Amino acid sequence: MTKGQQRSTAGEYDAIIVGARIAGAATALGLARRGARVLLLDAATFPSDTLSTHLLWSDALAALDRLGLLDATLATGAPPIERIRLAFGRHGNEAAIPTQGDLPPLMSVRRIVLDELLLDRVRRTPGITFHEGVTIDAVTRTAGVVDGVRGVARRGGVAFMAHAGIVVGADGRHSAVARAVGAAEYDVVPPILATYYRYYRDVAPLDPATLEAYRDAEGGFCYLFPCDAGLWTLALSFPQADFDRVRRDHETELAAQIARKGGLGARLVSAEAVSSWRGAGDLTNFFREAAGPGWALVGDAGYHRDPITGRGIADALRTAELLVAALAHPLGERAAALAEYGRGRDALVRPLYDFTVERPPAGVTPDDWGTNLGRIVRDPAHLSAYIGFMANAAPSEAFYSAAAVYAMARR
Repeated sequence: MTKGQQRSTAGEYDAIIVGARIAGAATALGLARRGARVLLLDAATFPSDTLSTHLLWSDALAALDRLGLLDATLATGAPPIERIRLAFGRHGNEAAIPTQGDLPPLMSVRRIVLDELLLDRVRRTPGITFHEGVTIDAVTRTAGVVDGVRGVARRGGVAFMAHAGIVVGADGRHSAVARAVGAAEYDVVPPILATYYRYYRDVAPLDPATLEAYRDAEGGFCYLFPCDAGLWTLALSFPQADFDRVRRDHETELAAQIARKGGLGARLVSAEAVSSWRGAGDLTNFFREAAGPGWALVGDAGYHRDPITGRGIADALRTAELLVAALAHPLGERAAALAEYGRGRDALVRPLYDFTVERPPAGVTPDDWGTNLGRIVRDPAHLSAYIGFMANAAPSEAFYSAAAVYAMARR
Protein backbone atom coordinates (compact mmCIF):
# COMPACT_ATOMS: atom_id res chain seq x y z
CA MET A 1 0.00 0.00 0.00
CA THR A 2 1.53 3.33 -1.01
CA LYS A 3 1.39 6.68 0.72
CA GLY A 4 -2.00 8.30 0.38
CA GLN A 5 -3.93 5.06 0.05
CA GLN A 6 -6.49 4.33 2.75
CA ARG A 7 -6.61 1.19 4.81
CA SER A 8 -10.16 0.37 5.89
CA THR A 9 -11.22 -2.24 8.42
CA ALA A 10 -14.90 -1.35 8.41
CA GLY A 11 -17.28 -3.75 10.09
CA GLU A 12 -14.64 -6.07 11.51
CA TYR A 13 -14.68 -5.14 15.20
CA ASP A 14 -16.90 -4.92 18.21
CA ALA A 15 -14.58 -2.41 19.89
CA ILE A 16 -11.72 -0.13 18.89
CA ILE A 17 -9.39 0.83 21.74
CA VAL A 18 -7.02 3.74 21.19
CA GLY A 19 -4.08 3.44 23.56
CA ALA A 20 -2.39 0.11 24.29
CA ARG A 21 -0.75 0.68 27.63
CA ILE A 22 -2.20 -0.58 30.90
CA ALA A 23 -5.78 0.70 30.70
CA GLY A 24 -6.13 -0.08 27.00
CA ALA A 25 -4.44 -3.48 27.08
CA ALA A 26 -6.43 -4.56 30.14
CA THR A 27 -9.69 -3.46 28.49
CA ALA A 28 -8.79 -5.32 25.30
CA LEU A 29 -7.95 -8.50 27.20
CA GLY A 30 -11.15 -8.31 29.23
CA LEU A 31 -13.33 -7.80 26.16
CA ALA A 32 -11.61 -10.55 24.18
CA ARG A 33 -12.20 -12.97 27.03
CA ARG A 34 -15.91 -12.28 26.58
CA GLY A 35 -15.72 -13.07 22.89
CA ALA A 36 -15.44 -9.55 21.49
CA ARG A 37 -13.46 -8.73 18.35
CA VAL A 38 -11.11 -5.94 19.40
CA LEU A 39 -8.87 -3.58 17.46
CA LEU A 40 -6.14 -2.15 19.71
CA LEU A 41 -4.16 0.84 18.42
CA ASP A 42 -1.29 2.92 19.74
CA ALA A 43 0.79 5.76 18.33
CA ALA A 44 3.93 4.30 19.92
CA THR A 45 5.88 1.25 18.89
CA PHE A 46 6.84 -1.21 21.59
CA PRO A 47 8.71 -1.86 23.76
CA SER A 48 8.74 1.79 24.82
CA ASP A 49 8.70 3.66 28.10
CA THR A 50 6.24 6.15 29.53
CA LEU A 51 5.94 8.38 32.59
CA SER A 52 4.55 6.45 35.53
CA THR A 53 4.18 6.23 39.29
CA HIS A 54 5.49 2.62 39.04
CA LEU A 55 3.61 1.36 42.10
CA LEU A 56 1.52 -1.81 42.08
CA TRP A 57 -0.53 -2.01 45.27
CA SER A 58 -2.14 -5.32 46.15
CA ASP A 59 -5.43 -4.44 44.42
CA ALA A 60 -3.49 -3.80 41.20
CA LEU A 61 -1.75 -7.16 41.62
CA ALA A 62 -5.16 -8.78 42.16
CA ALA A 63 -6.38 -7.25 38.89
CA LEU A 64 -3.28 -8.54 37.09
CA ASP A 65 -3.99 -11.95 38.61
CA ARG A 66 -7.50 -11.86 37.13
CA LEU A 67 -5.87 -11.22 33.76
CA GLY A 68 -3.57 -14.21 34.28
CA LEU A 69 -0.50 -12.00 34.62
CA LEU A 70 0.43 -12.22 38.29
CA ASP A 71 3.05 -14.95 37.81
CA ALA A 72 4.73 -13.00 35.03
CA THR A 73 4.75 -9.87 37.22
CA LEU A 74 6.29 -11.75 40.14
CA ALA A 75 8.87 -13.25 37.77
CA THR A 76 10.29 -9.78 37.02
CA GLY A 77 12.23 -10.09 40.25
CA ALA A 78 10.76 -6.95 41.78
CA PRO A 79 10.79 -7.50 45.56
CA PRO A 80 7.62 -7.35 47.64
CA ILE A 81 7.63 -4.00 49.46
CA GLU A 82 6.30 -4.63 52.95
CA ARG A 83 6.77 -1.39 54.90
CA ILE A 84 6.56 2.37 54.57
CA ARG A 85 9.03 4.65 56.33
CA LEU A 86 8.51 8.42 56.65
CA ALA A 87 11.26 10.98 57.26
CA PHE A 88 9.53 14.36 57.36
CA GLY A 89 12.00 16.87 58.75
CA ARG A 90 12.52 16.16 62.46
CA HIS A 91 9.76 13.57 62.53
CA GLY A 92 9.76 9.94 61.40
CA ASN A 93 7.39 7.02 61.45
CA GLU A 94 7.14 3.50 60.08
CA ALA A 95 4.38 0.93 59.54
CA ALA A 96 3.57 -2.25 57.67
CA ILE A 97 1.76 -1.90 54.35
CA PRO A 98 -1.53 -3.83 54.45
CA THR A 99 -2.45 -6.20 51.65
CA GLN A 100 -5.34 -8.15 50.19
CA GLY A 101 -5.21 -11.90 50.76
CA ASP A 102 -1.74 -13.38 50.33
CA LEU A 103 -0.59 -10.95 47.64
CA PRO A 104 2.53 -8.83 48.08
CA PRO A 105 1.54 -5.53 49.73
CA LEU A 106 3.31 -3.47 47.07
CA MET A 107 5.63 -3.96 44.12
CA SER A 108 7.27 -1.70 41.55
CA VAL A 109 7.88 -2.76 37.96
CA ARG A 110 9.21 -0.31 35.39
CA ARG A 111 6.67 0.47 32.71
CA ILE A 112 8.89 -0.62 29.85
CA VAL A 113 8.70 -4.08 31.46
CA LEU A 114 5.11 -4.06 32.76
CA ASP A 115 3.55 -2.74 29.56
CA GLU A 116 5.34 -5.39 27.54
CA LEU A 117 3.99 -8.11 29.84
CA LEU A 118 0.45 -7.03 29.01
CA LEU A 119 1.17 -6.62 25.31
CA ASP A 120 2.78 -10.04 25.07
CA ARG A 121 -0.51 -11.45 26.33
CA VAL A 122 -2.43 -9.20 23.93
CA ARG A 123 -0.45 -10.52 20.96
CA ARG A 124 -1.24 -14.09 21.95
CA THR A 125 -4.94 -13.57 22.67
CA PRO A 126 -7.45 -14.62 19.97
CA GLY A 127 -9.86 -11.88 19.06
CA ILE A 128 -7.43 -8.96 19.44
CA THR A 129 -5.83 -7.24 16.45
CA PHE A 130 -3.01 -4.96 17.58
CA HIS A 131 -1.51 -2.20 15.41
CA GLU A 132 1.39 -0.07 16.64
CA GLY A 133 2.47 3.26 15.19
CA VAL A 134 -1.05 4.43 14.32
CA THR A 135 -1.96 8.01 15.20
CA ILE A 136 -5.69 8.74 15.52
CA ASP A 137 -6.81 12.26 14.67
CA ALA A 138 -10.60 11.96 14.29
CA VAL A 139 -13.61 9.82 15.04
CA THR A 140 -16.35 8.96 12.56
CA ARG A 141 -20.06 9.24 13.33
CA THR A 142 -23.31 7.96 11.93
CA ALA A 143 -26.49 9.73 13.05
CA GLY A 144 -24.54 11.37 15.87
CA VAL A 145 -23.12 8.12 17.23
CA VAL A 146 -19.37 7.50 17.18
CA ASP A 147 -18.71 4.40 15.09
CA GLY A 148 -15.04 4.51 14.14
CA VAL A 149 -11.72 6.30 13.91
CA ARG A 150 -9.52 7.90 11.28
CA GLY A 151 -5.79 8.32 11.48
CA VAL A 152 -2.43 7.68 9.89
CA ALA A 153 -0.12 4.70 10.14
CA ARG A 154 3.41 5.93 10.78
CA ARG A 155 4.96 3.42 8.41
CA GLY A 156 4.40 4.77 4.92
CA GLY A 157 2.06 7.56 5.98
CA VAL A 158 -0.96 5.43 5.10
CA ALA A 159 -4.38 6.80 5.97
CA PHE A 160 -6.15 4.51 8.42
CA MET A 161 -9.85 4.02 9.05
CA ALA A 162 -11.72 1.48 11.15
CA HIS A 163 -15.28 1.05 12.43
CA ALA A 164 -16.73 -0.68 15.48
CA GLY A 165 -19.65 -0.67 17.87
CA ILE A 166 -17.70 1.29 20.51
CA VAL A 167 -14.57 3.47 20.45
CA VAL A 168 -12.62 3.51 23.69
CA GLY A 169 -10.08 6.22 24.47
CA ALA A 170 -7.29 4.79 26.61
CA ASP A 171 -4.73 7.25 25.28
CA GLY A 172 -3.75 9.13 28.41
CA ARG A 173 -4.40 12.54 29.91
CA HIS A 174 -3.84 14.29 26.57
CA SER A 175 -6.34 11.93 24.92
CA ALA A 176 -7.00 12.46 21.21
CA VAL A 177 -10.22 10.48 21.56
CA ALA A 178 -11.46 12.75 24.37
CA ARG A 179 -10.80 15.80 22.18
CA ALA A 180 -12.45 14.24 19.15
CA VAL A 181 -15.66 13.31 20.98
CA GLY A 182 -15.75 16.57 22.94
CA ALA A 183 -15.71 14.92 26.39
CA ALA A 184 -16.40 17.63 28.94
CA GLU A 185 -14.08 18.08 31.89
CA TYR A 186 -15.31 18.73 35.42
CA ASP A 187 -13.91 19.24 38.91
CA VAL A 188 -10.67 20.45 37.36
CA VAL A 189 -7.91 21.41 39.82
CA PRO A 190 -4.72 23.05 38.51
CA PRO A 191 -1.42 21.21 38.97
CA ILE A 192 -0.28 21.07 42.58
CA LEU A 193 3.09 19.38 42.22
CA ALA A 194 5.63 18.69 39.48
CA THR A 195 7.48 15.37 39.49
CA TYR A 196 10.77 13.97 38.21
CA TYR A 197 12.19 10.47 38.60
CA ARG A 198 15.14 8.35 37.56
CA TYR A 199 16.59 4.92 38.23
CA TYR A 200 19.56 3.92 40.37
CA ARG A 201 21.45 0.76 41.15
CA ASP A 202 23.53 -0.25 44.16
CA VAL A 203 21.26 1.42 46.71
CA ALA A 204 21.74 -0.38 50.02
CA PRO A 205 18.57 -2.46 50.49
CA LEU A 206 16.49 -2.35 53.65
CA ASP A 207 15.14 -5.53 55.24
CA PRO A 208 12.28 -5.92 54.62
CA ALA A 209 11.96 -3.93 51.40
CA THR A 210 10.54 -0.50 52.24
CA LEU A 211 8.85 2.42 50.52
CA GLU A 212 10.83 5.38 51.83
CA ALA A 213 9.15 8.81 51.86
CA TYR A 214 10.94 12.07 52.63
CA ARG A 215 9.68 15.63 52.93
CA ASP A 216 11.55 18.91 53.34
CA ALA A 217 10.53 22.24 54.84
CA GLU A 218 9.89 23.77 51.39
CA GLY A 219 7.08 21.37 50.48
CA GLY A 220 9.14 18.92 48.43
CA PHE A 221 8.57 15.16 48.61
CA CYS A 222 10.71 12.21 47.63
CA TYR A 223 10.02 8.50 47.32
CA LEU A 224 12.74 5.85 47.10
CA PHE A 225 11.83 2.22 46.46
CA PRO A 226 13.21 -0.94 44.82
CA CYS A 227 11.86 -2.12 41.47
CA ASP A 228 12.68 -4.89 39.01
CA ALA A 229 16.11 -5.86 37.63
CA GLY A 230 17.83 -4.84 40.87
CA LEU A 231 17.10 -1.16 40.19
CA TRP A 232 15.60 1.54 42.40
CA THR A 233 13.29 4.42 41.58
CA LEU A 234 13.89 7.85 43.07
CA ALA A 235 10.92 10.20 42.52
CA LEU A 236 11.00 13.88 43.49
CA SER A 237 7.88 16.04 43.71
CA PHE A 238 7.87 19.75 44.47
CA PRO A 239 5.42 22.69 44.22
CA GLN A 240 4.36 23.22 40.63
CA ALA A 241 5.21 26.92 40.91
CA ASP A 242 8.89 25.89 40.95
CA PHE A 243 8.69 23.79 37.79
CA ASP A 244 9.89 26.39 35.28
CA ARG A 245 12.92 27.19 37.43
CA VAL A 246 13.75 23.53 38.00
CA ARG A 247 13.53 22.47 34.37
CA ARG A 248 15.93 25.22 33.26
CA ASP A 249 18.71 23.49 35.23
CA HIS A 250 17.13 20.31 36.50
CA GLU A 251 20.36 18.51 37.43
CA THR A 252 21.41 21.28 39.83
CA GLU A 253 17.92 21.91 41.15
CA LEU A 254 17.11 18.25 41.75
CA ALA A 255 20.45 17.69 43.48
CA ALA A 256 19.46 20.51 45.83
CA GLN A 257 16.10 18.83 46.39
CA ILE A 258 17.87 15.63 47.42
CA ALA A 259 20.26 17.50 49.73
CA ARG A 260 17.34 19.14 51.58
CA LYS A 261 15.84 15.79 52.60
CA GLY A 262 17.58 14.61 55.73
CA GLY A 263 18.89 11.07 55.45
CA LEU A 264 18.29 10.68 51.71
CA GLY A 265 21.82 11.61 50.69
CA ALA A 266 23.22 8.87 52.92
CA ARG A 267 20.94 6.31 51.23
CA LEU A 268 22.38 7.27 47.83
CA VAL A 269 26.05 7.65 48.77
CA SER A 270 27.11 4.42 47.03
CA ALA A 271 24.38 4.41 44.39
CA GLU A 272 24.81 4.99 40.67
CA ALA A 273 22.24 6.74 38.51
CA VAL A 274 21.52 4.58 35.45
CA SER A 275 18.99 6.76 33.63
CA SER A 276 18.33 10.38 32.89
CA TRP A 277 15.69 12.32 34.80
CA ARG A 278 12.15 12.18 33.40
CA GLY A 279 9.45 14.53 34.59
CA ALA A 280 6.39 16.66 33.99
CA GLY A 281 4.77 19.76 35.39
CA ASP A 282 1.46 19.80 33.51
CA LEU A 283 -0.18 17.39 35.94
CA THR A 284 -3.66 18.85 36.01
CA ASN A 285 -6.24 17.04 38.13
CA PHE A 286 -9.52 16.43 36.31
CA PHE A 287 -12.47 14.22 35.55
CA ARG A 288 -13.85 13.86 32.03
CA GLU A 289 -17.21 12.52 30.98
CA ALA A 290 -16.73 8.76 31.05
CA ALA A 291 -18.88 7.84 28.05
CA GLY A 292 -21.29 9.02 25.38
CA PRO A 293 -22.98 7.74 22.23
CA GLY A 294 -20.59 5.15 20.81
CA TRP A 295 -17.58 6.07 22.95
CA ALA A 296 -16.00 5.65 26.38
CA LEU A 297 -12.84 6.77 28.16
CA VAL A 298 -10.72 4.68 30.52
CA GLY A 299 -7.58 5.25 32.59
CA ASP A 300 -5.93 8.67 32.47
CA ALA A 301 -7.97 9.59 29.41
CA GLY A 302 -11.03 9.88 31.62
CA TYR A 303 -9.62 10.88 34.97
CA HIS A 304 -6.26 12.12 36.21
CA ARG A 305 -4.91 12.88 39.66
CA ASP A 306 -1.49 14.11 40.76
CA PRO A 307 0.84 11.08 40.90
CA ILE A 308 1.98 11.85 44.47
CA THR A 309 -0.54 9.30 45.74
CA GLY A 310 0.86 6.61 43.45
CA ARG A 311 -2.33 4.81 42.36
CA GLY A 312 -2.43 5.45 38.63
CA ILE A 313 -1.75 1.84 37.63
CA ALA A 314 -4.30 0.45 40.08
CA ASP A 315 -6.91 2.94 38.90
CA ALA A 316 -6.25 2.02 35.25
CA LEU A 317 -6.69 -1.69 35.90
CA ARG A 318 -9.76 -1.36 38.09
CA THR A 319 -11.59 1.12 35.84
CA ALA A 320 -10.82 -1.14 32.88
CA GLU A 321 -12.68 -3.91 34.70
CA LEU A 322 -15.66 -1.60 35.25
CA LEU A 323 -15.73 -0.68 31.56
CA VAL A 324 -15.49 -4.29 30.39
CA ALA A 325 -18.46 -5.16 32.61
CA ALA A 326 -20.46 -2.27 31.16
CA LEU A 327 -19.70 -3.26 27.57
CA ALA A 328 -20.86 -6.82 28.27
CA HIS A 329 -24.46 -5.57 28.30
CA PRO A 330 -26.58 -5.99 25.16
CA LEU A 331 -26.63 -3.01 22.80
CA GLY A 332 -30.10 -2.01 23.93
CA GLU A 333 -28.85 -1.69 27.52
CA ARG A 334 -25.43 -0.24 26.75
CA ALA A 335 -26.23 3.46 27.21
CA ALA A 336 -27.53 2.84 30.72
CA ALA A 337 -24.60 0.53 31.51
CA LEU A 338 -22.07 3.13 30.35
CA ALA A 339 -23.77 5.80 32.43
CA GLU A 340 -23.45 3.48 35.43
CA TYR A 341 -19.80 2.91 34.50
CA GLY A 342 -19.19 6.64 34.81
CA ARG A 343 -20.86 6.81 38.20
CA GLY A 344 -18.98 3.74 39.39
CA ARG A 345 -15.65 5.11 38.21
CA ASP A 346 -16.19 8.40 40.01
CA ALA A 347 -17.30 6.67 43.21
CA LEU A 348 -14.24 4.42 43.10
CA VAL A 349 -11.67 7.19 42.78
CA ARG A 350 -13.42 10.16 44.42
CA PRO A 351 -12.10 9.80 48.00
CA LEU A 352 -8.44 9.69 46.98
CA TYR A 353 -9.00 12.43 44.39
CA ASP A 354 -10.37 14.75 47.06
CA PHE A 355 -7.53 13.80 49.39
CA THR A 356 -4.93 14.47 46.69
CA VAL A 357 -6.28 17.92 45.85
CA GLU A 358 -6.12 18.77 49.56
CA ARG A 359 -9.80 18.74 50.44
CA PRO A 360 -10.78 17.75 53.98
CA PRO A 361 -13.44 15.06 54.31
CA ALA A 362 -17.00 16.33 54.57
CA GLY A 363 -17.65 17.66 58.05
CA VAL A 364 -13.98 18.26 58.92
CA THR A 365 -12.59 21.76 59.28
CA PRO A 366 -9.33 22.64 57.49
CA ASP A 367 -7.59 23.15 60.84
CA ASP A 368 -8.72 19.78 62.17
CA TRP A 369 -7.71 18.10 58.93
CA GLY A 370 -4.24 19.64 59.11
CA THR A 371 -3.87 18.39 62.68
CA ASN A 372 -5.01 14.95 61.56
CA LEU A 373 -2.44 14.79 58.76
CA GLY A 374 0.26 15.80 61.20
CA ARG A 375 -0.43 12.64 63.20
CA ILE A 376 0.65 10.48 60.25
CA VAL A 377 4.32 11.23 60.93
CA ARG A 378 4.04 10.68 64.70
CA ASP A 379 1.51 7.91 65.36
CA PRO A 380 2.11 4.41 63.92
CA ALA A 381 -1.60 3.52 64.17
CA HIS A 382 -2.53 6.62 62.19
CA LEU A 383 0.13 5.88 59.57
CA SER A 384 -1.34 2.36 59.26
CA ALA A 385 -4.82 3.83 58.66
CA TYR A 386 -3.38 6.21 56.07
CA ILE A 387 -1.46 3.54 54.16
CA GLY A 388 -4.53 1.28 54.24
CA PHE A 389 -6.41 4.09 52.50
CA MET A 390 -3.62 4.55 49.94
CA ALA A 391 -3.40 0.81 49.29
CA ASN A 392 -7.18 0.41 49.03
CA ALA A 393 -6.80 -2.35 51.58
CA ALA A 394 -9.41 -0.83 53.91
CA PRO A 395 -12.62 1.13 53.34
CA SER A 396 -11.85 4.78 52.54
CA GLU A 397 -14.01 5.95 55.44
CA ALA A 398 -11.63 4.24 57.88
CA PHE A 399 -9.25 7.15 57.22
CA TYR A 400 -10.96 9.72 55.03
CA SER A 401 -14.13 10.60 56.95
CA ALA A 402 -15.21 12.88 59.75
CA ALA A 403 -15.86 9.88 61.97
CA ALA A 404 -12.32 8.56 61.51
CA VAL A 405 -10.72 12.00 61.97
CA TYR A 406 -12.50 12.79 65.21
CA ALA A 407 -12.16 9.27 66.57
CA MET A 408 -8.39 9.60 66.09
CA ALA A 409 -8.47 13.01 67.81
CA ARG A 410 -10.05 11.42 70.89
CA ARG A 411 -7.31 8.77 71.25
